[in-house]
Amino acid sequence: MFVGNMRTAQNQDACDYFIEDVLPLLREEVPDFRFRIIGASPDSVAARYRTIDGVNFVGRVDSIAEAVQGVCAGVCPMRVGAGLQNKVLEYMAMGLPAVVSPMGIEGIDAVPGQQVLVSSDAAEMAADILRLCRDDELRERIGRQGRQFVEDHHQWERTLSPLLDDVDALLAERSSNASGRP
Repeated sequence: MFVGNMRTAQNQDACDYFIEDVLPLLREEVPDFRFRIIGASPDSVAARYRTIDGVNFVGRVDSIAEAVQGVCAGVCPMRVGAGLQNKVLEYMAMGLPAVVSPMGIEGIDAVPGQQVLVSSDAAEMAADILRLCRDDELRERIGRQGRQFVEDHHQWERTLSPLLDDVDALLAERSSNASGRP
C-alpha cells in the first residue's frame, strides 16, 4: 500500500516505479497481489492507475487507519527527493510495517531491519514485502517496533517541547531587555 498526494511528481514517480519494477516481481510469486494506492489525485492520474492490472487505486479516504486493514506493508519507494516522508511515520504509527527505499527513510532515524525495512532495489523491495506477507511474526514485530519508534521519537509533546522551551527563553529575554529600557 502507498499513501500520498498523487498531485506531486515525487509520489507519482514512486508509484510508477513500484508498478513497473516491483509489482511484476510480486505477481510472479503471488499472481493476485494487489497494490493499493491511497491519496488525493488529479482525475487523469487516477484514471491511468485504475486501468493497470494489479493496482487498486482508492483515492482520497476519510480514514487511513481503516484503509490499511488487511495490508501487509506500507511502501515508500521514493527515488526523487521530497523531504521527510510523513507517510513512513504514519505507517509506523499505525503499527503497519514500512518497506522503504533509502531515499524514503531520509531524516528518519529508525533502525533498518528492526523498525523498518530498507530495500535498495526492486528485487529487494519485492522480497521484503513477500517476507512480511508470509511471516506473521516478522510482520507483527516490525510493526510493533516501528510504532514504538514513533512513540519514542515523534510524539507532539516530545517534538514540540524543545521548541516551546526556546520560545519561552526568547520571550523571557525580550521581557528582561524591555524592562531595562527607560
